[in-house]
Amino acid sequence: MFKLFLVATTLVHTALSSLYSPSYQHLGRFGSSCPNDLNLTISSEIYNGNKMPFLKFEGDKPFMSYLQMTLPYEPASQVFKAINSTVGKGLLLNRGEAHITIITPPEFDNILKPAGVTMKEINQIAIDKDIQNSRFQVVCMGRARINQSAVSSTGASQPTVLDSYMIIVWDSHNDLRRIREKIFSLYVSKGGERSLFDPDNFSPHITLGFNVRDLFVEDGVYKGANACIETLTVV
Repeated sequence: MFKLFLVATTLVHTALSSLYSPSYQHLGRFGSSCPNDLNLTISSEIYNGNKMPFLKFEGDKPFMSYLQMTLPYEPASQVFKAINSTVGKGLLLNRGEAHITIITPPEFDNILKPAGVTMKEINQIAIDKDIQNSRFQVVCMGRARINQSAVSSTGASQPTVLDSYMIIVWDSHNDLRRIREKIFSLYVSKGGERSLFDPDNFSPHITLGFNVRDLFVEDGVYKGANACIETLTVV
């Protein structure tokens, strides 16, 4: 009886996820209605993840372990140049590469690792799921922004705007989410607390650049299609 309950629960969860996933809703609600002032375009070569090697990131220190899908940099670099010369005012920094993060450093360091999940296991899941062939669609160019107080040399508090620009993407075939679901199953099998890791709590994007540092959900920003500020056309 319990097995039947688990099967039924899984089927309902899968159906609801496909119908009501935030990415699916946002594609229509935000992605098609943002401005097109900059006439931004990106080469369809951004989709050629299958031509890139799968890179592993594992370290002993915090923020050194995570899972990503590596992407061709040239298409993203052209968009970076366009926004840096306009809205970025020539002040943006970037990492010189392009990727979609599937498991973030905080997720691994604070949730998965304490439950006994290793990066070796995560990487093997990614390989088994053929991560570099994962399918996605470009939605728009997005921006995350927060106001952070900075203390000047006089000791006075001054507001500083922190900006991070990214390409918002849609996990169109749930390829990336399925990787997270497999990792979730492993996590739970090792006794991990279910409520601490949600495989659906996932906003795939490609970071382009930032003026001070990148911004994360821990900063209070959400990099879904809600963050769209400019149309980005694939050519």
